[in-house]
Amino acid sequence: MIWGKITWGRKRHALVDTQGNLLAVSVTGAQTSDHQGGIALLEPLTKALPRLQLIWGESHDGGTFLTWVRRNAGLDD
Repeated sequence: MIWGKITWGRKRHALVDTQGNLLAVSVTGAQTSDHQGGIALLEPLTKALPRLQLIWGESHDGGTFLTWVRRNAGLDD
């Protein structure tokens, strides 16, 4: 009997500017939630990108991720 779902693969999280230029990339295992992947991407960049003012994400990135961004990155939604 299988108790858990085995998920193979990777998730790629990218941070781009308004012109589409790549600023950062984070690659996580497929079992990682988008929330955790977003934090893994942004956490090391909160001090490195002081001019960052706005983050757009998909609708399911809200909730606890949005709360984390407000507390740790000093950004509004």
